[in-house]
Amino acid sequence: MSWTISSLSEAADIVAGQHIPSDLYSDDESGTPYLTGPVDFGMRVPSVTKWTSAPKVFAEKGDVLVTVKGSGVGKSNLGIDAAIGRQLMAIRPRLTKIDQFYLYTFIKSVEPRIHKLAQGAAIPGIVKADLADLQIPLPPLAEQKRIAGILDAADGLRAKRRAALAQLDTLLQSTFLDLFGDPNRWSSKFKISRLVDCCTKITDGEHGTVERLESGRLYLMARNVTKQKSIDLSDVSYISEEDHRRIYKRCGPEAGDLLLVCVGATIGKVALVPEGEEFSLARSVALIKPNRDRMLPSFLLHLFDSGYIQFKLLGQRNTGAQSGLYLGKIKELEIPLPPLDLQRRFASIVESVERQKARHREHLAQLDTLFASLQQRAFKGDL
Repeated sequence: MSWTISSLSEAADIVAGQHIPSDLYSDDESGTPYLTGPVDFGMRVPSVTKWTSAPKVFAEKGDVLVTVKGSGVGKSNLGIDAAIGRQLMAIRPRLTKIDQFYLYTFIKSVEPRIHKLAQGAAIPGIVKADLADLQIPLPPLAEQKRIAGILDAADGLRAKRRAALAQLDTLLQSTFLDLFGDPNRWSSKFKISRLVDCCTKITDGEHGTVERLESGRLYLMARNVTKQKSIDLSDVSYISEEDHRRIYKRCGPEAGDLLLVCVGATIGKVALVPEGEEFSLARSVALIKPNRDRMLPSFLLHLFDSGYIQFKLLGQRNTGAQSGLYLGKIKELEIPLPPLDLQRRFASIVESVERQKARHREHLAQLDTLFASLQQRAFKGDL
């Protein structure tokens, strides 16, 4: 069977998105769907949250979308019919040469490589030539479709496991509301307190520039706090022991503390500090240490993940060049304080669900390993 190695530009056209001013798009669902960047990406296909009356550049349903600017460089999704901003490029396959789903599975396999091509300290990015020069193995179209089918089936197993995890998260959200009731009635059911009055410390990470190293102490930023309320160390920075000690003395995360993203496009993401290695925090993450005589960590986490608190957080951010939440506003947040026995009941349910989630994650990790092996073999012609 004949395989060739081609540059991506020989098999597809690359369309660069263009910036649309913020006053020309909104969330009112009128006009043309508009994708601003990877914040709109789903597991495979984007979700439209913005519409514009002044579209400039369009992606199509048959494209593959790639993030080309910002911390998410390399992240990809299947295309949809929508205008695209400058954070994205659309790779449009020439269907006589390459199958869309084969192209998508290839781009997914080289996402880390694309990410490493990014240049620029403030806003890392790649240019069209970086994508155009990617070398892609091209078997006959029938073989491409077979390979894409095998990888899609394997990825489907991973998707089912992720869906099971999402369902458990939904269960916890429902349980939270069942136990603590409608947020709009909290003021009549529970004591309302300022956050600062039921915490031992509320602070944020290092404001100054810290030298990054190839190894050393972990230095976590907003990108390390996931939408799934966990810590992701797949893309982490390191600093010296000296810098770590200086930062940790002022802002020392301990197991059960809450991390809150307070700067940037993902304000509001939260996670509890797990047991394990010490780490320091950058300015983009706030540290909230609950007074456990008044508030348990599991209650605090799910309270901050609730729509009630998320709405408050987004309403209190400043909207300058870089969105941010000031510590003063975080400290003054008014929150409910249910009785500790009710919080403990919720914590017990959380513990049980987390054990189930751990089993799902273990299985998902095995599937991820299998999928990575299949990817490597697929593009070497060994499937």
